[in-house]
Amino acid sequence: MKEIIKHKFPYLLFFLLLFSSFASAYGQERMITLNLSKVPLNTALKEIEKQTSMSVVYNTNDVDINRVISIK
Repeated sequence: MKEIIKHKFPYLLFFLLLFSSFASAYGQERMITLNLSKVPLNTALKEIEKQTSMSVVYNTNDVDINRVISIK
């Protein structure tokens, strides 16, 4: 019995990894629409978070969140 499990485990693991990669790729296909003019970067990031239900993480020492940007 243990031998059967040993032989089938790699196949099971392969299929689990295969299906998880499909789910990951599907999550990256989400489209959003932004039309922002002369707004601070942190406002644009909040809008992205709102439309995607995802969080944007950044270090305020590396990113100027008060920089004014436009996105169309």
